Parts: sequence; structure tokens; C-alpha cells
Amino acid sequence: MTAMSARAHWILTVQILVLMMGASLYSLWRLGPDVLLPVHFDAAGQPTRYAHAPWALGVGPLMALVLAVAMPLAARLLPLAENLERSAAAWRVSRLSVLGVLAVTHLGLVVTALGHPVELRRLHAFALGMAMAAIGNVLGKVRPNHLMGIRTPWAKADEWVWDRTHRFGGRLTVAGGLALMALALFLPPGILRGPSLSFSVVMTVAAIAWVRSYLYWRVRPGRP
Repeated sequence: MTAMSARAHWILTVQILVLMMGASLYSLWRLGPDVLLPVHFDAAGQPTRYAHAPWALGVGPLMALVLAVAMPLAARLLPLAENLERSAAAWRVSRLSVLGVLAVTHLGLVVTALGHPVELRRLHAFALGMAMAAIGNVLGKVRPNHLMGIRTPWAKADEWVWDRTHRFGGRLTVAGGLALMALALFLPPGILRGPSLSFSVVMTVAAIAWVRSYLYWRVRPGRP
């Protein structure tokens, strides 16, 4: 993946925020402020909680705006900030991926509110799969830090283990993301209504990466 410049990152960030806010304002204009929209769903994808349109349509863009500001601020304030700066391109891709998942999910809610229902669980799983694939593609370039990466005790304690954990974890995360995208597209609705598909894939990837990191620590050079 080509390194992303700071300017390109902020242009895309602003575009995502404007798109989310514009979709919300258009929907609010179409629906009016007194309409109740679903804001929470159960395991079967059925709405369990409603809110008036201004809140239901505003929470997604507001959350995205907070994250767009808070994530780069946290990177500057936490220890090992210089290492995260060395991983700047990967960090920017990760931030955009998180915003992308929020944007796709929010747009799905907007389209549903306007009378064109979509399977939000399936849409969210597909968006998360895309984000995992994008993040995994740059994960191997991440230097030790306190904010991003596969932060197992063994990776944090040894840079050799960190490097190998993240190279392996990057490939694994890409594979998990592609698998999640395929499952989101082709699994029948009945299965999607069971335990969270996204949670299952993410936890499987995390567990494999955790075990692999420990195995790297066991064989690392110079270990007594």
C-alpha cells in the first residue's frame, strides 16, 4: 500500500465527516424532528430502542468527529509518541478505517430511516472486514507504542517479538478481514442473527495472534 500523506489523510477525514453530516441533515429535512428512529438492536437485528430523529441522526457524525480529533491527540500525549510518528502512515490508515466503519454503518441507518431497509448487521460486518483488511496491510510497519498494534505482554517486552508478531498478525488480519467480508456477503440471514459474526471473527484473529506472539517469545534469540 502506498504511504498516505498527512494532507491526504485529513482531506479524506473531512470528506467522511461532511458526508455523514450531509446525509443526516438531508434525512432530518425529509423526516422532520419528531420522527422516532431505531438506535439500538437486539441479537436478531430487531430494534429495541428508539430516539427522535435529531439525536438518532446526529450521534454517528458526532462520534466520528470526536474520534477524528481524539485519536491524533492521544497519539501525541501518550508515551512512545515518537514510535507512533515513525508508524505515521499505518496510523493514518487505521484512523480512516475506523471512521469508515462508522460512516458505512451510519449511512445504512440513514438509508433505512428513509424507507429503504438494509441488513445493518450484514453491512456492518462487511465494513469491518474491509477495515481489518486495510489495517492488516499496514500492521507489520507499526513500531512499539501505547496505542496501536497487537499489544501482548511478550511483544511489549521485546522488539524482536513485536516485529514478528505484527508481521504475522498483519497477514492474519488481512485474511480475517477478507473472510468476514465473504461471510457477510454469502451467509444466510438466519446465521447472521446468531452470535455476532464480527465479534467471532475478530476474537478468533486476536486469539491466534496472541498465541503466536507467545510462541515467538519462546524462541526469541538470547532467551535464557
